[in-house]
Amino acid sequence: MKKTIYISGIVAANLLLIGCIFKLNHWPGAGVALTLSLLTLSFWFLPVALVYHYKDQKNKNKKWLYIATFLSLFIMFLGALFKIQHWPGAGMLLLVGIPIPFILFLPVYIYHSIKDKNQPSANFTAIILGLIFIAVYSGLLNVNVSKEILDHGLFLTKSNENMIDFYQEQVLDIIHSNKSNNKTEEQINSVIAKSDDICSLIYKAKKDLLIATDNVSLNPYFGKISFNSSVINNYDSRNTTQYILIWKDGAAIPQLKQDIKSLLKYIDSLNLNNELKSSINEIFVMDDVVIDGEKYSWIEREFTTDYMIYGFEALSRCEKNIRFIESAVVEDLIKKAKSESALLAKVKDTNL
Repeated sequence: MKKTIYISGIVAANLLLIGCIFKLNHWPGAGVALTLSLLTLSFWFLPVALVYHYKDQKNKNKKWLYIATFLSLFIMFLGALFKIQHWPGAGMLLLVGIPIPFILFLPVYIYHSIKDKNQPSANFTAIILGLIFIAVYSGLLNVNVSKEILDHGLFLTKSNENMIDFYQEQVLDIIHSNKSNNKTEEQINSVIAKSDDICSLIYKAKKDLLIATDNVSLNPYFGKISFNSSVINNYDSRNTTQYILIWKDGAAIPQLKQDIKSLLKYIDSLNLNNELKSSINEIFVMDDVVIDGEKYSWIEREFTTDYMIYGFEALSRCEKNIRFIESAVVEDLIKKAKSESALLAKVKDTNL
């Protein structure tokens, strides 16, 4: 058993090292290596090694020390894994995992150190230094980006919202200044209706995000409001964004993906300029994409940010793209209708 524990520990540690190197160099397989190593350490090596070591001790009075050690390291390993893989709950695990060695393990260790007069003082020094290293490392995992970067997210959001307003006004101008036949009008109405449904869903997602971050009073239309980041509560929040947008029951993003696919399918059925169709398909790549050897879905590429303000920016960017597509398609449909009408009139004149 002892040999098995040593081998599993060495394998897991080396796999973790390989995963870190691959992650830093953006090589394929980094996620798999890190996940396997940290799960092996958490669910196999850590409990088995501690149980074996406890049973091997003559003094059986340190049971709570082993339990505290397991809980502290287990939560820290899982927190690191969730953070590296951008899984929901990473912020909460790190929030618990960083202080738990000091508030759980350290008091228990000091208590047993006082009781055990034969324990070398060097052990205590090593433990303290180890805890300091763990705290610093965990803190770096959970460090926030600078305020300037978060403010840039707000700037991008407001820019997106202003473009949304522009494209909507453009659609109205195009429709009001041009006449179209019944078929074209029906197609235009369908495109607008589908676009409106998608944007209503995005509005709901924005509202959910504002409510979850104590910004109930704010209007989701950031582009129409003049304010700075000081007015927004918790705009650097990292604990709820992915849960609200993707994971909770009734989250908007999974439905948003289906609605956008439906719109793109309908647009593809229309008689549009091929170059426009190609541009639209480049704006919304809904299929999985391989990046650095890892496969990412559309949702993972667009909405796996931890920060509230960048979640909001992703929503506004998506809405901006929908309104741009709506405007471009409506304009192209009317151009086609006018061209067909002109051609038909020319044919009639020729026949006369």
